[in-house]
Amino acid sequence: MATKKVAQDILQEILQKRSAISAAEAELETLESQVFDALQSGASIAPGLFTAEIKISERRTTAWRQRAEEFVDEIRGKGEGVKWSERVVAATKPSATEKLVVKISA
Repeated sequence: MATKKVAQDILQEILQKRSAISAAEAELETLESQVFDALQSGASIAPGLFTAEIKISERRTTAWRQRAEEFVDEIRGKGEGVKWSERVVAATKPSATEKLVVKISA
């Protein structure tokens, strides 16, 4: 049975593509930052096919909740975890996340 070899030019192409992706991601980040900053400072979008806006969403991260409730139930007794987590949620504010949205205008 003959052994197969992966050609060097394929490996080189993989590294070149990875490098190109990294460069494109860096350039995209710069462009998005420029538009985001401009919109935050009150700039408007020039008329045309595309539109951009800053979308603000407020949400709570609740990934911690189930494990914390289970832990509190173990320490304080069954049902106490839910009471505790509801107090925590009531006492905290959701974090606001701002995101640049660019799309084709309808």
